[in-house]
Amino acid sequence: MDKIGKFSGVKKERVYSLPDCKNIFHVPMILERQGILEQVSARLNLRKTERNMVIWHRLLNRIECVDKQPKVRIGFVGKYLKILEAYHSVTTTFEICKNQGFVNIELVYIESEHLEPQFKDQPIYK
Repeated sequence: MDKIGKFSGVKKERVYSLPDCKNIFHVPMILERQGILEQVSARLNLRKTERNMVIWHRLLNRIECVDKQPKVRIGFVGKYLKILEAYHSVTTTFEICKNQGFVNIELVYIESEHLEPQFKDQPIYK
């Protein structure tokens, strides 16, 4: 991190390491441990407030508990599965449900054209 700071002109205490993590919801915890809140508050002249990461810890615990539950497979039939962004709102909704601790969901994408009679002898799962 010293090298990044040195060659980018950024103070080394303002360089943060963000390693790969199991779930994106771990990112705020990693950055918080590295002191990003103090740096941002000081830079923006914000008054210091007490941090309370309890709610975030509870969310992470729920997510990790859901991952240990048996998966519920949901078949998602669509015409344009090569462009998953076309279904972004639907897939995001399933991800939110999973992350709220409701159910461990595994989406199985099925091309709608594979349900046509001429494809009856081919596997339908992508």
